[in-house]
Amino acid sequence: GPDAFRALFGLRWSNTGLRQALAPYGYDRVLGEVRDEHVADFGRQSGPEIEFAAGADLRAADPRYPKALAVGAIVYYAERETDARGWTGPLPFDLSFDDVQDDLVRKVGRPPDDQEDEVLSGSCTWHFDDTSLRVIYSNLENRPLRIMFAAAGYLT
Repeated sequence: GPDAFRALFGLRWSNTGLRQALAPYGYDRVLGEVRDEHVADFGRQSGPEIEFAAGADLRAADPRYPKALAVGAIVYYAERETDARGWTGPLPFDLSFDDVQDDLVRKVGRPPDDQEDEVLSGSCTWHFDDTSLRVIYSNLENRPLRIMFAAAGYLT
């Protein structure tokens, strides 16, 4: 769930604990993708997407390795969003892919710090002391499409 993934924020891509935590998703098979594209995409097997950034950009990262890739964010996808099978586990703030925008604000506990809307989709972003939350939603269906839970410094 979110707390287990949150514990990964700032860990270097080669960290043994990270590799063990993500082994059930086949992390060792996507190491090339992590190095080249800074992403480990497990969406086709109902897993999340793990995004990486330079350690210098993340407060949770080990300052001894500012250039090493470290876990910056976890992205959960709704069913069929970008060909994902859809995350069925718990989400940050007890969010659900069935929530409407009012539910998001109620569950997070305050209005977003930033909100952008276009015709088809929009996003809400909240910043907290050590994390950020971004929800990309469909304006047509009034439901979340992607939920990103990020380490402080990843979303600016």
